[in-house]
Amino acid sequence: MSYLGARVSNVCYPLLALWVSGGSAGAASIVAFAVLACNMLQLPAGVLIDRIDRRVMMTVCSIGRAVALGCFAFLVGVQWSPLGVLLLALVVDSVLSILWALAERGAVHSVVPRPQLGIALAQNEMRGRVGTLVGAPVGTLLYSAAMWAPFLASAVGAAVAAVAVAAIRADCSVQRRTNSPRPQDLAHEVVDGLRFLAAERFLRIGVPLVALSSGLLQILHLALTVMIVTEQHRSPSVVGWVLAAGGAGGIVGALCATRVLCRIPLGALVVIGIAGWAVLLAGTAASESLIVTAILLAIMSLIGALFNVAASTYQLVVTPAGLQGRVAGAASWVTSGVSAVGALGGGVLLERSDSAFSISVAAIAMLVLAVLAGTSRAIRHGRIPALSELSVESSSEKES
Repeated sequence: MSYLGARVSNVCYPLLALWVSGGSAGAASIVAFAVLACNMLQLPAGVLIDRIDRRVMMTVCSIGRAVALGCFAFLVGVQWSPLGVLLLALVVDSVLSILWALAERGAVHSVVPRPQLGIALAQNEMRGRVGTLVGAPVGTLLYSAAMWAPFLASAVGAAVAAVAVAAIRADCSVQRRTNSPRPQDLAHEVVDGLRFLAAERFLRIGVPLVALSSGLLQILHLALTVMIVTEQHRSPSVVGWVLAAGGAGGIVGALCATRVLCRIPLGALVVIGIAGWAVLLAGTAASESLIVTAILLAIMSLIGALFNVAASTYQLVVTPAGLQGRVAGAASWVTSGVSAVGALGGGVLLERSDSAFSISVAAIAMLVLAVLAGTSRAIRHGRIPALSELSVESSSEKES
């Protein structure tokens, strides 16, 4: 329910921002500001996750989102949603979602045996993609009916998620060396996460590559919204159906993620995936059919699902339990910062040109990233230890 509710509201923020600001640059600036605000909290959020019981953190974040989105839905309903209120709602929702996601990833490490991490993360990824498949069209349909409706629906989803998480019986607490960490240790703990990220060869190169590709995909998502709503003058619900195609592709990627990652080395997947994104972006820029665009977006989402499962599994396997929150926070800090730049760049491009040109620029930049990934020894030789162990154990079980 948390995934579904988040997708229902997230797809509507750019639409509401476009309506409030009156232009693509203003909408992009709103999204970028929210991402940058969240970016500043990523590192301390990682430390917090490593200090507090992750089940408690997920429950508190779900309750907070339910209250915040419920209040925002009321304000939109009474037609009082100025720029400042929209920014505040988007930042609060994003911050709580980030804390929830970091806590969930750490909780998976606590309750799932190491050889089964790939399967568990693939199932989580599939739930998220199902949320996109259902949430995107539902959100835009609700938005078309009443602008406040998707935010109220998301608030209800967050409330249901809070009850479900509170019912978890597994121990999600963190074992720390000291029982009462001092507040002045915050900076040192933040540095620990960054130091680990910089010391691990694959993560040191892979995280910036993924961050840059995510920034370029931000341009695509903004361009699709502007193309459908502004350039083609279609209903906002059409945006939801196109994004739902992406959700369908993501479900396929999540379903086959473990099998694919057992057969294709991690490094090869990264290089092929980024190159595939470049080709698909170029096809999207040239396409004049929404059906073709939706199909291309579905394939891009399939690649993204494989990337998410692979990156999450690798990070969970190579990171010590006590550093899970800080390392995940550090990686998210890099990714969200570049995504904010991508949103701003996309807004500038869309203000000065059309959506096709903006997506073409993103495709060229993505091709450059693919070349850089292919020339990196650390990326080419990357592998996920847990998946090889999983394959061995699965074979042993079948033989027995």
